[in-house]
Amino acid sequence: MGDESLAGWMRALIAYVRSGEPDLTNRQMALLMLVYLTPGPHTVRGLAKVLGSRSRL
Repeated sequence: MGDESLAGWMRALIAYVRSGEPDLTNRQMALLMLVYLTPGPHTVRGLAKVLGSRSRL
């Protein structure tokens, strides 16, 4: 991920925090990044396997 992408991500996070909405958990953030940065199609089972999670996502 280049500096430009990280700067965009930082701006998005700052805007989200300022919005007053509840923050994303680390699990939610990891899931978001995984879906965004890896080619699909994505399945719940496949995502759980990559994240090493047995529980439902």
